[in-house]
Amino acid sequence: MEERGIQGVEVHAWEGLTVDFCRNHGAKVMVRGLRQSGDFDSEQSIALLNHRLYPEVDTVFLPAREEHLVLSSTLVRELSRYQVDTSPFVPPVVVQALRQRFQGDA
Repeated sequence: MEERGIQGVEVHAWEGLTVDFCRNHGAKVMVRGLRQSGDFDSEQSIALLNHRLYPEVDTVFLPAREEHLVLSSTLVRELSRYQVDTSPFVPPVVVQALRQRFQGDA
């Protein structure tokens, strides 16, 4: 496996329950990313269940950086409608299409 990034960290793909993978590999910590506030509720339920099935594993939640947050198309359209620059959120072709659609709208 090619090493990059953080020394001592491995990345694996698997099928089945994550908690079974953790048990089979002796993992004691699971890191989960949260993109929006609604993610926390479902992820917390999963973490509690995983801990019940394999008490040796703990889950750590990391909030996503701004560029990885979920941004809905509805919000992007609303920004465009009020002529706010959407280029930080969508590809240039989408920015152009939105400008054409909402040109003159206010």
